[in-house]
Amino acid sequence: MAAPHILIVDDEEAILDMLVDVLSILGYKSTGVQSAEQALAVCASTTIDLVITDVVMPGMSGLELLRTLKQERSTLPVVIIAAFSAPEEVREMLALGAAGVLSKPFEISEIEPLLGRLLSTVPGA
Repeated sequence: MAAPHILIVDDEEAILDMLVDVLSILGYKSTGVQSAEQALAVCASTTIDLVITDVVMPGMSGLELLRTLKQERSTLPVVIIAAFSAPEEVREMLALGAAGVLSKPFEISEIEPLLGRLLSTVPGA
């Protein structure tokens, strides 16, 4: 069985590179892009099992990306990385279809159990 393919979307190169490296070490296939527009192009041409996206990015935001992905592939799990974590904002993200929210700064140890839980419900992952 192939490793689940996770797409990471973050305009901050250091965070993007760190997440790609960590997910690779954890045994996932990971691809990193720096914009929501690039993410949509990857999703259109590649099988992606889960998306991790920052909220605040130039151009299309992570929330706009979430809305678009949920319209195109309603079952695709999307995890939001947010620098804010007010309960009402988290509720809004979950209401839009986010499968989880990681608040910056987050610990690497928070990622593995979240991904394991979300990917256990993905067929073939």
